Amino acid sequence: MAEMRVGIVADDLTGAADSSAPFAQRGARCAIQIIDSYEDTVFSNIENVDVISISACCRDLPWQNAYSRFATALNALNERNTDLIFWKVDSTLRGHLIEQREMIHKQFPEKTLVICPAFPRRGRKVVGGELIAESIRQNVAEAFGLSQNSSHPQIYHSGCAHQLPVNPGKVIILDAENDEDLDRIAECIVDHPGRYIPIGSAGLSASIARRMWNVTPLLPSFQQEFTVVCIGSQHPVSRAQADALKAHPGTFNLPSFFTDDDLLKARKSNKRVVVWTSPEDMLAEMPQLPSIALLLGSKRVHIIATGGNTAETLCTQMKVNTLLVVSEIESGIAMTTDVKSQFHLTMKSGAFGDTNLLIRLAGLELQ
Repeated sequence: MAEMRVGIVADDLTGAADSSAPFAQRGARCAIQIIDSYEDTVFSNIENVDVISISACCRDLPWQNAYSRFATALNALNERNTDLIFWKVDSTLRGHLIEQREMIHKQFPEKTLVICPAFPRRGRKVVGGELIAESIRQNVAEAFGLSQNSSHPQIYHSGCAHQLPVNPGKVIILDAENDEDLDRIAECIVDHPGRYIPIGSAGLSASIARRMWNVTPLLPSFQQEFTVVCIGSQHPVSRAQADALKAHPGTFNLPSFFTDDDLLKARKSNKRVVVWTSPEDMLAEMPQLPSIALLLGSKRVHIIATGGNTAETLCTQMKVNTLLVVSEIESGIAMTTDVKSQFHLTMKSGAFGDTNLLIRLAGLELQ
């Protein structure tokens, strides 16, 4: 199975990362390609990889702007002759799901779409065709623009996944309440990769990875001199994590709009974890972000980014459009590096993790 090539398309960078990280964790060679305004081509600097994950960086764009990016990603995967295409969607069903589903149907009319956005390890389940996540309850069929008529999606419990029919151009929505449910779905898909396009979150991609690759490598060592934590997500989970990290005595906290002098103070403080928080809509106004590593006097920098837009803006400003996936640190948390291995970038969705997650990722001791 390790010789199969997987292509992943996601609408944001954290999604492209967390859906490919389980493959890297089990020994697959994985890379992420970022499509944004300054780079029109894909697959640059990428060779000999098992899994290619493309971030179209389009979730928050109007569809007329998002269309071309998502189409470019799909065309690239189609031309690459991947054995299995995985559409990574947000685990709370945000984004242009209806328009993207119609585009995939048009481009791959011979495929059956299998939808299951469950991510049990992060509290997301699908029961009776309804996504249940924290305070969210959402009908999956409605989220994808599917109505209950003659062409309605067929809803199955995942316990029947091994009996999935092959109906080209149709949609199957599957329930899943735990990893075992997702594993049964993955078994059916991987056994017949040419029949289906799986659609889900990092929960389903992790099950597919477990089915396809059975080697679990050790996490490569990276002796960073500084850790820079950039927190742009406004999600309550991220804000609580930010507060806990900033209160830790081992951190130096930058102001929202920092200057070069602030960075120099951080360097002289002898603190090895620098924390910066700012709303994501202000990130584009921070052109000095790429100079964080330089001014701190080290190339061995571990950057932790919270929020998809945060990670995308950092990569854009550093002119990075290709990342290699190192491993999965925790479920849904991916560590990557640039192709020159000058820094490591760990990304997480704003809604993921417990209050002390950033403290652990930064290598600090709990107080």
